[in-house]
Amino acid sequence: MFSRNAEEPPIRLATWNCCRSSVAKTAEAVTALNASVTVVQEARRPAALPPGHLWMGSKPGNGIAVVPGAGFEVALGPVDPAAPWSILPVTVSGPIGLHLLMVWTRKEHEYDQGLDAALTTYASFLKAAPTVVIGDFNSNAIWDAPRRKTDFSRVAKRLADEFGLVSAYHAHSGETYGSESQATLYFMRKRARPYHIDYCFVPARWMENIRSVSVLDNPPWDALSDHRPLVVDLADRDL
Repeated sequence: MFSRNAEEPPIRLATWNCCRSSVAKTAEAVTALNASVTVVQEARRPAALPPGHLWMGSKPGNGIAVVPGAGFEVALGPVDPAAPWSILPVTVSGPIGLHLLMVWTRKEHEYDQGLDAALTTYASFLKAAPTVVIGDFNSNAIWDAPRRKTDFSRVAKRLADEFGLVSAYHAHSGETYGSESQATLYFMRKRARPYHIDYCFVPARWMENIRSVSVLDNPPWDALSDHRPLVVDLADRDL
């Protein structure tokens, strides 16, 4: 599915909302992504959590998980119990080291407002190392509302201005927020209701390292979930 240069293996980052697919199907699908780090939302907790994997959630059938690839390790960062439980800091070690904020915004946290609050809570963590903010934002510029406390465009601007992060998809494609040609969600599994709501924000200085950004809208992904995986391949030079 993806080609890799043997002389320069890429760092692959992936995010996918599995729509509470079975543990077995989710595990098989994540393995097929062959990513360095995969963040999975709406994930069921396995009866026995595989070594090195992280899973957090308020209910066993609906949480957020981080799956490291070969050669990588993940560990939960300093969690603030007052922050949204579904937006969490993770440290990644391996061929490269980085900080990662895994995101699943939820209605109970007011979506963009919860993410904005988490950026404040974890600001020091995000600035302490090269950082990726990745996951299901449940948001897009088409729903911006200036009268709200915040919205997608203001969060994206904050990620750029305060943390130096850009959306890998938009940086690579040249598309603007709200005008995405590829959907990461088909609401209610209806092809007539496509939205782009899953993102991977990376340091702006990594832009030259982006080798490809893919939204996997093909079998088996179209049958497994209403969301599609977003996959970012990075050359690992000078990251």
